[in-house]
Amino acid sequence: MKFVSKCAAPAAILLLAFGWTFAGGKALEFSSDSEKAVELVDEITHGIESFQAGPALAAKAQELIDADPEWAFGYMVASQFQPNPQAQEMLAKADELAANLNEGEKLYLEGVKHIRAGTLPEALEVFQKMARGWPEERRAHMLVGQLSMGSDAESACRSFDRAFKLDNSTPRIYFFRGNCQLLDSKYGKARKTYRKGLAKADNFPFGLHFGTILTHVHEGHVDKALSAVDQALAGYIEAGNAQAFPTVFIHNLRARINLENGRLEEAMTDYEKGLKSLEGSGLPEQQIQIWTGRYHHGKGRTLAKMGKDDAAWAEVEWMRKALDEGGSQAVNFEAAYHYLAGYVKLEAGEIDAAIEHLEQASPTDAFHQLLLARAYHKDGQEEKARETYEKVAAMTTVNLERALSYEEAVRMANNLETVD
Repeated sequence: MKFVSKCAAPAAILLLAFGWTFAGGKALEFSSDSEKAVELVDEITHGIESFQAGPALAAKAQELIDADPEWAFGYMVASQFQPNPQAQEMLAKADELAANLNEGEKLYLEGVKHIRAGTLPEALEVFQKMARGWPEERRAHMLVGQLSMGSDAESACRSFDRAFKLDNSTPRIYFFRGNCQLLDSKYGKARKTYRKGLAKADNFPFGLHFGTILTHVHEGHVDKALSAVDQALAGYIEAGNAQAFPTVFIHNLRARINLENGRLEEAMTDYEKGLKSLEGSGLPEQQIQIWTGRYHHGKGRTLAKMGKDDAAWAEVEWMRKALDEGGSQAVNFEAAYHYLAGYVKLEAGEIDAAIEHLEQASPTDAFHQLLLARAYHKDGQEEKARETYEKVAAMTTVNLERALSYEEAVRMANNLETVD
């Protein structure tokens, strides 16, 4: 006897989302003979769609393997809750047992393997094929949406719309739907969507709060943005999440909004609160070092905005020394170093030096590129400035960097085009 699940198996948790399937259309069937195993897949799926905590879902994933130790899908699901190398070992076990899977399951496993290997264009092709062949398979549309968001946001949002029509009962789809509305500059509508998602959540989905914050940043409503940050901070603490991870990232978020809106003393205070939240947090030393580095990074930018050029450059030198002593992992933070150095030089009016550093900052970070566009403009390189502003305006990653950059980039690109 084969079972049809209400929802198909999960893939990479941090990237993928899951949902329900319905009778009356072609959806993925499961080949497991264990009704318990299929029920556990449904429970795990619902948990992920509802932003439930990882440890509880990891326990269910182990139950899933125990319920059907010969089902490749069980190992694929469980692999998402394991660190490497255990995750790779479980995925290899899934591959070993894959001969017993049906066509749809094999296709799904193929897509997940591409995701885990980092070959995302190939993964997208696989799930697009699944979306065509299994049109009632909600996860396929969700996966297509997430995998295509960076390259084709319009297509991604159409996929999320299809998933929404199949089922809109859990909060995660409202996160993606709200993001699409935000990208379409429908900020009020996005806020309503995020609120609907929050109303369906019985825990603390930070992403829905974060989306609300971003809509206010886009609109330049600083006080409303900060109020939303404070609400998110209170909710995060009340939910007990600060015991698992300190509130440093929320304080840094607040600091960044204050900083880029000229509230410099408040920004410095927020960065200091973030640093203090690390005390007694129990984070691994490497994580402590990274967040301490982010404190110095934020402090340097704030000092630069205050016109304290020498003190700001001292933070740049602090970061350079930390990276030089940081070993092989330090290379991952070179772009952040050049962003800081370029920021400080730009505020000091040293435009040539600012451009030299900012051209080595992240080419995919909207705010890094906004600073580069500003520097080109100040240097009289209007064609490069316009091209860079247009590049920023075309970015579709929903994050604070885009929220701080998009409106200015659109305005300046249009102004420079008019001048031409």
